[in-house]
Amino acid sequence: MATITPILSWQTEEYVHREKNPDWFWALGLITLTGAAIAVIYHDTLFAVFIVLGALILGYYAARAPKIIEISINEEGIKIRDYLYPFKKLKGFAIDEHQLGNQLLIESDRLITPVIAIPLPNSMEVDELIQILKARLPQQEIKEHPSHRIMEHIGF
Repeated sequence: MATITPILSWQTEEYVHREKNPDWFWALGLITLTGAAIAVIYHDTLFAVFIVLGALILGYYAARAPKIIEISINEEGIKIRDYLYPFKKLKGFAIDEHQLGNQLLIESDRLITPVIAIPLPNSMEVDELIQILKARLPQQEIKEHPSHRIMEHIGF
């Protein structure tokens, strides 16, 4: 299999990491225990288990440092890590200028993740990226899912 030469490539953290202080984890624990207790009071033990498991997973990802991922754009599509998103399955792109840093938003035809948000390094020439993508995809207004904004607001 022949390797495809990237037109543009960069490395970035998989998400913007914000350090959580111990109070954040205490609040998570308190909310978890309250929610689980209410679920048990209403005789919904399974829901209580889901609340605790969800909180454990949330706490794990809150404490974990982001991994560095490789992003590249080639003639076939946009490659994130080892997965290629072919241009024929992408609907458009937008650059989201955000207080935590710029993001490349890509709208795909996927049902589960229709909008893919890729953090852009501060050193990246955004105009060059726009010109490369405009030749292959339409630039359009794309909004990040509200759940992403909520997660950013609580520290993710």
